[in-house]
Amino acid sequence: MSDIKKKLSEEIRTYWDKKHKPLLFSTIGEQFKEIKQEEGFVNIGSWVSANIKDLDSFIYSDPTKPEYIGLVPNGEEYEPEDPKLLSTKIREKNKNNDRLILDLLSILNNLSDDDLKRVIIPTDILVKLMK
Repeated sequence: MSDIKKKLSEEIRTYWDKKHKPLLFSTIGEQFKEIKQEEGFVNIGSWVSANIKDLDSFIYSDPTKPEYIGLVPNGEEYEPEDPKLLSTKIREKNKNNDRLILDLLSILNNLSDDDLKRVIIPTDILVKLMK
């Protein structure tokens, strides 16, 4: 196995271990510029397809985003997050933040007038907490 194949195979595994996402074809050409010097190189996709066994990986392509093509180590499975699920998580986080702000204001409401005069919370901080 050539040095570039070994390096790429290791990078696919390392990237997967860190992010649990495919190493995208679009990043391979930039990270591994020497790949273009390989014998028979035409483009990244055809080179990867011809050398897939040596890379110990499989090609993943997203059915909803055709431009999202990458390599996943053999033995692993990639399930992209459902965009609906992601937006639900964001909404839930926003609700939690809103609740925290209301709780803070309720606590402040219980302070005496003298103590309340000493509490200064800049508006931009409150807005950041709401995001």
